[in-house]
Amino acid sequence: EDHMLRAIQRYIAEHKEKEKGGGFVPQWQHGSTFFNSGYVDYLDENYVHTHRNPQSEGSGQSAFMHYENERNTDWNDVFLKAWLLQEEGF
Repeated sequence: EDHMLRAIQRYIAEHKEKEKGGGFVPQWQHGSTFFNSGYVDYLDENYVHTHRNPQSEGSGQSAFMHYENERNTDWNDVFLKAWLLQEEGF
C-alpha cells in the first residue's frame, strides 16, 4: 500500500511541477490508465526525478494552458478516496 501511495504522490508532484514550469502540461491520466500501467514509472524501483528548467523549454504557453476542465481537482484526495473504496471492496 505504501509503495503504491508513493507512486501516486510522485505522479501528482511531477504533474504540479510541470504546471508551474509554464511549458506543455499533459492532461491528467484517467484512473483506469494510471492504475493499469501508468503507475509503473512512479514505483520506487523505476522512478527517476528529472527537474525541468522552464527557461530552456522556450516561452511555451499553448492554447491548452488555459483550459479549466479539471484544473482545480484535488488529485491527492481523489486517489485516496479511490484507494479507500478499493480497501472496502467496492
